Amino acid sequence: YMIPVWKERMIAHANNLTEEGIQIFLDSMRTGHKYKLVAYQGCRIIGLLANFDRDKYGNEIRERVANLGGITATTMAMGSHMVSAQVQSMGCFAIQALVDGHKNHTHQVIELGAVDVVSWVLQHHGALDADIAEYCSAAVASLAYDPLGAS
Repeated sequence: YMIPVWKERMIAHANNLTEEGIQIFLDSMRTGHKYKLVAYQGCRIIGLLANFDRDKYGNEIRERVANLGGITATTMAMGSHMVSAQVQSMGCFAIQALVDGHKNHTHQVIELGAVDVVSWVLQHHGALDADIAEYCSAAVASLAYDPLGAS
């Protein structure tokens, strides 16, 4: 019964968009990443934040999420739930959103070993669900091709 409350608090803090709000959200995710629902929602929210209204904010929100530990939180969540196709799908969504066209984020994700995780997810879960295949393929494409020269 506590998970829905936790989820609502995570979403409320993330929607704050301030450094403090995003930090509280990421702290909640790091604390609860071993719970599948927290990992799933956390990765989903990271992906949504990284893509949030880029016309208005540009890369500001994505930078804030990454600088406060969003990449590490995503890889921790994915590593804790390798057999969960849902967590892996949202993890790939978050990775793609964080690295797309961003040299430093791409290097950080590669250093954390996410390329191997994304490849594993695509091989083991990709054929099971079109959404998983789509998110993983997008993450692989973003990691493999970077017009800024990160590849």
